[in-house]
Amino acid sequence: MDEITPLTNLLGADANTANATTAEAAYGDLGLAELAPRERPYVVANMIATADGRASIDGRSAPMSSDTDRALFHMLRTQVDGVMAGAGTLRSESYGPMITTVEQSAKREALGLRAQPLAVTVTKTFDIPEQLPLLGDPNSTLVVFTTSTKEPPKSAATIVVERLDLTDSGMDVVMQRLRAHHGVRSLLCEGGPLLLGSLIGAGLLDELFLSISPLLVGGGEADQIMVGEILGAPVGLVLVSVLEHHGSLFLRYRIDH
Repeated sequence: MDEITPLTNLLGADANTANATTAEAAYGDLGLAELAPRERPYVVANMIATADGRASIDGRSAPMSSDTDRALFHMLRTQVDGVMAGAGTLRSESYGPMITTVEQSAKREALGLRAQPLAVTVTKTFDIPEQLPLLGDPNSTLVVFTTSTKEPPKSAATIVVERLDLTDSGMDVVMQRLRAHHGVRSLLCEGGPLLLGSLIGAGLLDELFLSISPLLVGGGEADQIMVGEILGAPVGLVLVSVLEHHGSLFLRYRIDH
């Protein structure tokens, strides 16, 4: 993979003198667990959108992605105790094991993390198909927060069910249980838009990693990285870093709490 040009080094400088970096150098030692408050994980989200704001093409994010985006995506997974996605995202993106290579596992272990992060989902209906590749992996653990009384599907993976009320302060309780019951100090949210909206609305998101794909798609006003009720007041973002590769932008923001 080609090196990534950090635009922060290009501001006020000639492009030929800018340093280049790699996914490992950019996101390989974020120290997210050290930033965690005592009562909940430090929560970051990783999302992708087209230049005109679409969050998916034909219901999936893959057509917007690139080799560089995927490298940064997988590097972020090496940095956290848990990876959260809504049940709809698990289904539409056909989620498999969170870590898929020996190198990624070794990276996590070098950081003092277990080889596989916990997979985490929040679902009112418990609509998780047995055919989901994640459930076929005996080394994976899926923590399911749900209001449903349904039994979990048959699975080679370990499924831990946390039943609770997901209305009102439900997301606060989810985060508290992840920290207290499962030792999650750092959590990566990969969507979907409703889950991201719930985290931001509850004041639980700490950082946003946003990839901008150099594509125009058109249509679909509701197809955004975040949906749900309009926030009481806009949430400010503080730019931490900008990377660029072949026209794609990779933005890291800190939430201005």
